[in-house]
Amino acid sequence: MKLGLGLGLSAAQRQSNYEAITADWMSWDGSNDGPITRLFSSGGTGGQDVVAISDGEAVLFWNTGAGEGKAVVLDVDNDLTFKSETTNTALTLSISDPDGINIVTLTDTLLVALAEDNVSGLMECSLISKSGKVLAELGNADTGVSAGANFRNSLARLSNAQAVFVGRENNDSNHGRVGVIDASGGVLSVGALIDLNDGVGRFPSICRLTDNSFFVVTRQKVHYCTVSGATVTHVSSLDIDAAGTLYDDTMIGRVDDVTALVAYEDGAGSQVHVNSFTWNGSAIIRGAPQADIFDGNNIFQGTGTVTALGNRQVMFSGRQDDETPQFSAAVVCAVDEVGVITVANRVQTSANVTAGNAVIDVSPSGLYVFSAYLDGTTAPSQQIGTRILKGF
Repeated sequence: MKLGLGLGLSAAQRQSNYEAITADWMSWDGSNDGPITRLFSSGGTGGQDVVAISDGEAVLFWNTGAGEGKAVVLDVDNDLTFKSETTNTALTLSISDPDGINIVTLTDTLLVALAEDNVSGLMECSLISKSGKVLAELGNADTGVSAGANFRNSLARLSNAQAVFVGRENNDSNHGRVGVIDASGGVLSVGALIDLNDGVGRFPSICRLTDNSFFVVTRQKVHYCTVSGATVTHVSSLDIDAAGTLYDDTMIGRVDDVTALVAYEDGAGSQVHVNSFTWNGSAIIRGAPQADIFDGNNIFQGTGTVTALGNRQVMFSGRQDDETPQFSAAVVCAVDEVGVITVANRVQTSANVTAGNAVIDVSPSGLYVFSAYLDGTTAPSQQIGTRILKGF
């Protein structure tokens, strides 16, 4: 049964309908999650990102620790674990010694990777095709951003043929640069960049709203942008809070065509808060924040990642910096049509995380979230730990 919008219902009735729809990930407690497994038993890996292809497949993009960026198809085993990374042949990308690693799907056979190339010093992107278990690089391009080493970029699928990205321009007072990566006809190109005129800090985040609009969040502001062809237009911006505070780490996840949830770390208070932001057709509207979603923990800089679960729910993840040992945890937040935010329980998702890399991505069905992180519990160090989270 499909529930309607609840027009004409009381606020209590609308909230009841909302809870009926969102009883899945909001009640997630980790009890159905798969076991922690580890890839790359030889060690020597660097940063990584993972993207879900289906409930049974993901693609991992990682730094080998030996100057190479590689991607490989990971298969899900019957016991909610990934099979060995050697099951399928890895592809070596043109992005060398990558930092700020991102990968997204445009379709189930076409992917885009984005990272800083530490050899060229430029932020580069690659277009990747997938045929069965075989990956191939169709093209590589310079995005035009000169990035700072070890700083996070952010990449989001916009449509079947386009992705959008934000990066920090190291040669211009750390301003944010935003652009379109176009893959029309299987040919890779990058549209003209725009300057957000905003100090992006180290950890910006970007999310799709529609095929031609998106939000970007930086240290201080949420920006609303539109896309026509491969041209980005900056339309409006709003401070994360009314005081114009600068925050240490920001994450943004889509709720619907006009609304997103933003999590942001208060460096002074060592807490992470969440709020909703909505484009009303002429301006960005800030909601009412919920404080301290990680139970008194801040998150290690750069480990904050996010995935939109559907049903107006968003999962935020990060390394818990106030725990011993420091592990990754995730929290599901939801916002209803009248702007009320609900925060579920914090759930531990990993063992000891040794570095600023912990990533999550929901599968197309919404039933699973694939997670990967740099593991510090076993020798040799720098193995990639993985876990498949099951919501319901």
